[in-house]
This record gives sequence, structure tokens and C-alpha cells, in this order.
Amino acid sequence: MGNVRVPPRPEAPGLFEAAAREAEDAVRDDDLRGLVRYAWIDDAQAAEFWDRVMALFAEYSQLPRSVEGRRAHALLTAMYPTDRARLGAPGQSGEGLG
Repeated sequence: MGNVRVPPRPEAPGLFEAAAREAEDAVRDDDLRGLVRYAWIDDAQAAEFWDRVMALFAEYSQLPRSVEGRRAHALLTAMYPTDRARLGAPGQSGEGLG
């Protein structure tokens, strides 16, 4: 099927902008879980890793969509190439969010 790119519409927020708005209360309440990590891998390794992420996402998608007395929890994921410089030893780079 391949990746389908939809041109952005000025009147509609993008995926990450919409998620950021939705997460404002969680940020305020210190209830946002997020991580950023970098790895120097080739495109094939990135594709294999993304396939595993998508399998986990598919599992998450099978959880109940609406249950009385429970809150909805959003799962947002991304993987993208960067021009980030090499990192130092683990724990020295300041990467990641709580």
C-alpha cells in the first residue's frame, strides 16, 4: 500500500500539533510519559524496528475502545531520520522526556 502523503491544510492542525493540544492537561498534571532516543542505524534496520513498533501499536489498537468508568489513553509514536550529531556516553546527552 505504501505511504500516502496528504498535503497539510492551514485550517487543520497536524498530527503532532493536535496531540500536543490534547496532552496539555497531562503536561500540566505531570502525567505525560514520553521518551526520545537516537540510534545510528541503516534504513533496513529502521524499517525492521518500525515493523515491531507497528505490531505493538496494532496490539494497543485492539484494546477496548470505550469502557464505562475508564479514561482514554492516547499512544503517539514517531520515528524519523535526523542530522543529529553523535552522542556521548549514555546519560550525558540530556536526551529524553520523563
